[in-house]
Amino acid sequence: MIDWAAIGTLTGKLDAFGIGAPEKPIDTAYLNQRSNTGNIVVRHHAVPPPEIRYAK
Repeated sequence: MIDWAAIGTLTGKLDAFGIGAPEKPIDTAYLNQRSNTGNIVVRHHAVPPPEIRYAK
């Protein structure tokens, strides 16, 4: 089973198809994954502002 939550899976598949990804978002996602800082969940509502929650 492919773990799409792992940034290495995404970058590996992009490389396999010859697709270059912007480095900054990939680096940020990789560093976030390595430091276990958690994820950010943003819920967009019909009426602004969006609701932002940080994983603990």
